[in-house]
Amino acid sequence: MKDKIVVLIPALNPGDEFIKYSKELTDNNVHLIVIDDGSSKEYKYIFDEIKKCKNTTVLTHTTNKGKGRGLKTGFDYYLNNFNSNETAGIITADSDGQHTIKDVLDIGRELSKLDKPSLILGTRDFNLKQVPFKSRNGNKITTFVFKLLYGKKINDTQTGLRGISYDIIKDFISIEGERFEYEINMLIDAVRKKIPIIEHKIETVYINNNSESHFRPFKDSFKIYKVMFKQLFKK
Repeated sequence: MKDKIVVLIPALNPGDEFIKYSKELTDNNVHLIVIDDGSSKEYKYIFDEIKKCKNTTVLTHTTNKGKGRGLKTGFDYYLNNFNSNETAGIITADSDGQHTIKDVLDIGRELSKLDKPSLILGTRDFNLKQVPFKSRNGNKITTFVFKLLYGKKINDTQTGLRGISYDIIKDFISIEGERFEYEINMLIDAVRKKIPIIEHKIETVYINNNSESHFRPFKDSFKIYKVMFKQLFKK
C-alpha cells in the first residue's frame, strides 16, 4: 500500500521555527528529507535538532548550491531509498513555515489517490490583502507570460509546495537549473510532456512580509523570465 508520505525540504539558514515545523511533520508520520544547502555554521544546531526527529534524514551541501540542486539531491536520495510500492511520490515544501502541516498532508493524500503520473501544485490566492505587493504582481506577470509562451495557465508558478508522482521524478532530476529557475523549468517540462498538472488550493501564508524567503525579486525573476524565453526555442 502506498501510504508513506515523504516530504523534501531544502533549507538555507532557516529560523528556529523550522525545528518545530519538522517535528510536527514527523509526528504526523511523515518521512522527512531535509537538505542543508550550505547554511552558515551558526545554524548547525537547527539541523542537529532536526536530526533527532523520527523518520528524518538530513543531507548537507558544504557550500550553497541553490534550491534546484537541493531538490535534485533530495530526489536522488528518495529514489535510492523508497520504492513505488510504499510511496506514491514525494512532496516538496519550503523551510519558512508558509506551507501549513494540513496542506502538506492534504497534498500527500491527493498524491496517493492519483491513477496516473501527475504534478500537484499547492496554489495560493494572490488576491488576498496579506499578499505582499511584489509577490502578487510578480506571480501574476509570470502566470501571464507562461500562458502566453506555453499555452497553459498556472495560477501559482512559484509555489514550493508540490506533489510529484514517483514515475516522473527521475526525469525531473535531469531538468536544467540549479536555483529558483529550476522550478519553472519543471513546469515547462511537465507541459511539454503533457504531464497532468493539478492545482490544489492551499492557505495563503506570508510570515513577516515573507522576510525568511531567499528569493531575490529582481535577480531571480529576471532569471525565471530568461529561462522561459530560452526554453521556448528548445525542443
